[in-house]
Amino acid sequence: MWYLLHHCSSAEEVEALPCHEGVRLAAEWVRQPIILESDGSNVVAALWATTENRVITSHIIKETKTAMHLLSIFF
Repeated sequence: MWYLLHHCSSAEEVEALPCHEGVRLAAEWVRQPIILESDGSNVVAALWATTENRVITSHIIKETKTAMHLLSIFF
């Protein structure tokens, strides 16, 4: 899957948006464990963090975590 990103404010946002989209689609369509891969170590760390993130991409991270929670309900 690919798509063009317009008006991104940071490299972290460029990494976070595809992660969010992939997890969101997996939560909608897949009923088995998934592996999320990303080169963005800050994004991956934020997704694993148990505390709230205060970076500019925090809304994307929060929405991605919500979708990840939906995935975990199925297992």
